[in-house]
Amino acid sequence: MTNEPGWKDIGFSLGDPFFIEAIDVWNHKWERLDRTIHVHDGYGQPRELDVYKITAGVKTITFASGEVSYGAYIFWVPDTIELAD
Repeated sequence: MTNEPGWKDIGFSLGDPFFIEAIDVWNHKWERLDRTIHVHDGYGQPRELDVYKITAGVKTITFASGEVSYGAYIFWVPDTIELAD
């Protein structure tokens, strides 16, 4: 299995603040979309991640995430999102 085309890995969180386009995902309600993506985690294990969206004010972000270990979540975003270094 290869990683889902059009998506990129942006890291993981252990519940600490995690920002996508300046929005801390833990401070907002996640709305699950009717979609999943298939990727490999940092250890090469295949994962199926649900796709979510968050609306914060006038901004909406889309991302995929899944819990890969107790309290450890990985995050992927569409390739079209430009993230600050």
